[in-house]
Amino acid sequence: MYGFLDLLTFASSCSLITMGFVYLADDKKSDRVIVFTFFLLWGTDTFLILWEKMGLIPQYPHLLYLSKPFELFYGPLIYYRFRTLIEGKIKFDTLFVLLFLPGILAVIFFIPYFTLPPQEKLAYIGFHNIANGTVRFIYLMIVHGVSPWFVFCLTLFIVHSLGSLSSKSLRLILNKKTLVAYIILWIVISITGYYTYIIDGPMIKVMIIIANGMVILFYFIEKKYEKLLLLIQEDSREMRYKKSMVGNINTAAVIERVKELMEQENRYLDEKLSLQTLSAMLGITAHQLSEILNSRLKTNFRSFVNSYRINAAKKMLLENEDMSILQVALNCGFNSKNTFNTAFHALEGTTPTEFLKKYRNPRHGL
Repeated sequence: MYGFLDLLTFASSCSLITMGFVYLADDKKSDRVIVFTFFLLWGTDTFLILWEKMGLIPQYPHLLYLSKPFELFYGPLIYYRFRTLIEGKIKFDTLFVLLFLPGILAVIFFIPYFTLPPQEKLAYIGFHNIANGTVRFIYLMIVHGVSPWFVFCLTLFIVHSLGSLSSKSLRLILNKKTLVAYIILWIVISITGYYTYIIDGPMIKVMIIIANGMVILFYFIEKKYEKLLLLIQEDSREMRYKKSMVGNINTAAVIERVKELMEQENRYLDEKLSLQTLSAMLGITAHQLSEILNSRLKTNFRSFVNSYRINAAKKMLLENEDMSILQVALNCGFNSKNTFNTAFHALEGTTPTEFLKKYRNPRHGL
């Protein structure tokens, strides 16, 4: 039975690492590096726990505590992973550095231990017999501080989410019974698994398999609720923008929000988009938006929107040989081929047809 559990644990750990590479290969995901790092660390960590529980420490002492300092990265990685789920693309700021700093310092502090000869490593199992009290305290704080740090980061995310999501989004989440059940089950498994690991219970391998399975399952949960997450991200951006607009107009917030509307929500694809409708989305007047575009971005509304449309059109022209120029124009928010040609020439200094001749073989049926 134990041999079978060992095999399943090893397989689940390998699956996690494989899933990490799947995420890393998807260049459409803004958080692919974060997810890859989490899966790689988690998969490696569970493999090392299996190695430890199989009694292989004396045979491979150089692997002892290899993953311990890196476990302090779990909390920050989960924090930013969940934030990208509800906010979309986020900026890394001072908080990013502060949350990852304990893990970085822990890795640096563990370097002398990693370089010890195998027999000396075995002599310090548990770190309780280290003579220097300060050094012993720091090692024990790192080892036993992983869970409190993880809980702190998770709590920080929850507090942040409650402040950045509207009651509508929270209701949407609570109405998804599968998602709620998954979250509750994950909390139960996390607490049970940690307790089992601490007391070195016989069910540790089973808990590892279940936990690994739950992590992999989240990939499919995310796929199932992809549309819901997009709605929540849009709501989150709107909430952040509204908060920044309390009092006088926050010009920087307006610019950031208008770029989000273009780059993340692709509002430029709507051929009926006007200065009035865009300013209404921003909660300001058309005159105010026009003034901000002119003074801060040195452009007017039409040129600003057309720049996004033309960039999308260039990509579509090169990637879709079966589409005519008119089809591309209509798909990118223009209402006629003439309007598209004029805007294209104004921005690129050439016509769409000449652009194709220069960057791709001439096509037929344009």
